[in-house]
Amino acid sequence: MRYKKYVKLSYRMADLPLAMTKKSILTALVAFLCDQLSKWYVYKVLNLEELSSVSVIAPILNFTLAWNRGVNFGILSSDAPAARWFWTIFALSISVFLLFKFRKVRDKATVFAIGFIVGGAVSNAFDRLVHGAVLDFLNFQIFWFHNPYSFNLADVCVVVGGLLLALRVGRSGGPASGDPHK
Repeated sequence: MRYKKYVKLSYRMADLPLAMTKKSILTALVAFLCDQLSKWYVYKVLNLEELSSVSVIAPILNFTLAWNRGVNFGILSSDAPAARWFWTIFALSISVFLLFKFRKVRDKATVFAIGFIVGGAVSNAFDRLVHGAVLDFLNFQIFWFHNPYSFNLADVCVVVGGLLLALRVGRSGGPASGDPHK
C-alpha cells in the first residue's frame, strides 16, 4: 500500500514541469485573448479606425490609435518588410526560449510571469503578421504632461511579467533560478 502512494507521488512530481508549462501557456493564452479582444473592441466597435482618438476619462485616459512598426514607443521603427519579419521572429523566439528555460520552475509567480511575457509577445507578433504593425491605443495624460505615446494590453503584460520575473530571478537562489526543488 505504501509503495502505491510513493509511485503515485513520484509520478505527479515528474509531471510537475509539464503542468507548470501548461499554466504558463494558459496564462499566455488569456493574455493574448484579452489583448486581441481589447484591440478589436476599440478599433471596430468604438470606431477608432475612423475617429483616431476617443476620450475615456478626460483628460487622463484616451484611446488614441497608433500603428507601431518598431518596438516600445516606436523605437527602431521601419516600414521595411524585413523589419516586420525580424521583430515577429524575435518575439516568437524569445517566447519559445522562456517557455523552455523555465519549464521546470515550480514557483507560481515565475510561471505566471512567463505566461504574461509570452502572451504579450505573441499577441504583438500576431498583429505584425496580420496588420504589418502593432495596434497601440492606450494613452495616458498626467496634468500638464502631454504623452505622445500609446501602448496596448500586450505591452502591459510584457512589462508586468518582466518585472515579476526580474524580482523572482533577482532573489539569489530563488525558485526562478531553474532549480525545480526550491
